[in-house]
Amino acid sequence: MRKKQSESGRKSNPSSVAAAKVLRREIMALPDGTRLGIEGDMLARLGISRPTFRETARMLEREQILTIRTGPHGGYFTRRPTFSAVSQVAATFLEFENTSMMDLMNVANALMTEAARLAAVNINSSEAKRKRLAGAVQRLKKDPADDHTKYSAADGEFVMAVLGLANNPAISLFVRSLYNFGFAEASRRVFSGKPDRIETRRQSRIDLGEAILAGEARRAVTLSDDQYEIARHWLDEARASAYRGKR
Repeated sequence: MRKKQSESGRKSNPSSVAAAKVLRREIMALPDGTRLGIEGDMLARLGISRPTFRETARMLEREQILTIRTGPHGGYFTRRPTFSAVSQVAATFLEFENTSMMDLMNVANALMTEAARLAAVNINSSEAKRKRLAGAVQRLKKDPADDHTKYSAADGEFVMAVLGLANNPAISLFVRSLYNFGFAEASRRVFSGKPDRIETRRQSRIDLGEAILAGEARRAVTLSDDQYEIARHWLDEARASAYRGKR
């Protein structure tokens, strides 16, 4: 079993933490890639020592909101963290915490059901996002049910389209973290070599997409809940089968 990451690391200097709070607020108010200045500029602006500033800069660099560039045109630049980078860090944390697939499934159910509801409510908020979901539904209708790889790609496109319409960054971040952590492997276990399951899931996704496109929030919630009940049952079967194979 993988050991948990130690929580007893060296504490940060309180002055660095305070400076990071000030600089973090400044960075968040500026466009991505804005040059904040060189080290001397930052020391004068923040009124802290060089060692304290460098610890502050390392903290914000780890948070992926600060970029340090060297050379004649170097200095400190603002950076906007991406969903991909942040969700990968969260996925790594989940792995160290020995998170189970059933834990993921339960959380994903709650998040995706709320995302489906929000997407239906917001269906007329963005024509581009509505068209993206409509396109994802059409792809699900066209792709064959006997090809797990193609289905997984189409399903991922569908999920991203629903998240886009939901327009909730918190839900998007956590769902992407769950997918980065282990949904691909769970999907392979549940669907690989099982065209009947792929067909059931594909049709349920199409039904959910059409409910969202019609703005039917209540129906979208019911369909999403039903999908995950079935998926939990399939995951239980896959786990049982894997256990029997090890005996």
